[in-house]
Amino acid sequence: MTTLGFTRLPDLLARRGDSRSNAYRDIADGLWTQPIKLGPRYSAWPTHEVEALIAARIAGASHDEIRALVRSLMIQRRQLMPRFDAPTEPCAAPAAAA
Repeated sequence: MTTLGFTRLPDLLARRGDSRSNAYRDIADGLWTQPIKLGPRYSAWPTHEVEALIAARIAGASHDEIRALVRSLMIQRRQLMPRFDAPTEPCAAPAAAA
């Protein structure tokens, strides 16, 4: 099982050796996973995704291979972290006291 830890943007940029604008361009181009919103001013990436993507780049993966990896990681993320804001059944109104 994957251990979940999170990597914030400053640490991500240091590990990538890259700028903020390049990181977000890679996200827009499908070459990096999107961050997870953990609070009103707090976003981060699952550490295992960061490690997998950096390893793919070190291994010399092509852009197409990295895009496939990003799609796979996003599918895995949805399976590991289901959405908690999904609509739920409304609660039944309590019975009126007689």
